[in-house]
Amino acid sequence: MLFSCNVDFYKVAKTVRPVRPTAPTPAKRSSKRERALDHAAQLFNERGIAATNIADVAAAMDVTRAALYYYFDERDDLVFQTYERACEIAAADLEAADENGADGLTKTLAFARRALNPERPAIAVLSEIEYLKPAQRQIIARAATRNVRALKKFIERGIDDGSIRHCEVETAAQTLIGLVSWVQLSPSWLDADEGEERTRDAKYVLRLLRRGAGAAHVQVPAIALEVDSLRSRPENPFDRDAAAAMKTETLLATASRLFNRRGIDGVSLDDVTAELGATKGALYHYFDDLGRAIVDCTGLQATHLNSYRWRMRHLEVIDSVKSCVFGVAVELSLVAWNGLCIVLI
Repeated sequence: MLFSCNVDFYKVAKTVRPVRPTAPTPAKRSSKRERALDHAAQLFNERGIAATNIADVAAAMDVTRAALYYYFDERDDLVFQTYERACEIAAADLEAADENGADGLTKTLAFARRALNPERPAIAVLSEIEYLKPAQRQIIARAATRNVRALKKFIERGIDDGSIRHCEVETAAQTLIGLVSWVQLSPSWLDADEGEERTRDAKYVLRLLRRGAGAAHVQVPAIALEVDSLRSRPENPFDRDAAAAMKTETLLATASRLFNRRGIDGVSLDDVTAELGATKGALYHYFDDLGRAIVDCTGLQATHLNSYRWRMRHLEVIDSVKSCVFGVAVELSLVAWNGLCIVLI
């Protein structure tokens, strides 16, 4: 025997604890969490929630999936934190705009300018709130409602002080938020350079606000459109083909509303039938699969938008079409709200 030792290695092994990595410092923790939320927002906007998981975010950051579980319990938690941060950023933008703006239009433009800043990292568009758990959904819905309320106050003030032309305040606020959201989505949707596309879009949205909402000196003609006028109505309700067309449109409008609220990956044909209170067999009479429904929803959108453009040609515009484009956008948003078209994101 070359050596002897009285040490009980089994006892020693039991007393030695594995060395765990130390938790990151608060600054590093905050920085990595913010980076993760930036990448998550970008991926959610590009792919949708159903097609994105924590592993995708980790790959985009070039870190391990385990590293992100320090910050997020699961994908649901990642989605919630990403949406919550989007609401917090919008609230901060509104607060800063309120402090810097003198009149309603200036405040509204200041908010839009901050929200559309092309140098800012991607911010999640709240397009799939229904994916969240009920308690999380309620928190996000309340935060989003507070932000809309703050923006509505800007517009109401602008109408009162004469810097914004008279308009339906709720619809105008929602339309502006929709425009801001579209700028987040447009680069991937158009397969364009993100920096260039967001810079260009921001420029034209701000111009649209100044010349549309802010053109108080221009007598803009009232643009009134009843959404129901876009719905097809059979001349003879007892005609079989006409009745079938009405049923198809009702199915597509219902599917469009669900697609817009949950995202395409978050909707099944069973969901559509449940929303309508119909049987699955009745739905399969019109659509073979979900893909067919999506294609037909897009076709319905084109039909209604073409109808809208035809009606717009008959309006007498005093200054130019540009002077009432904002009004057109406001009225057009009603079409999407009523499920007459699918929002292509």
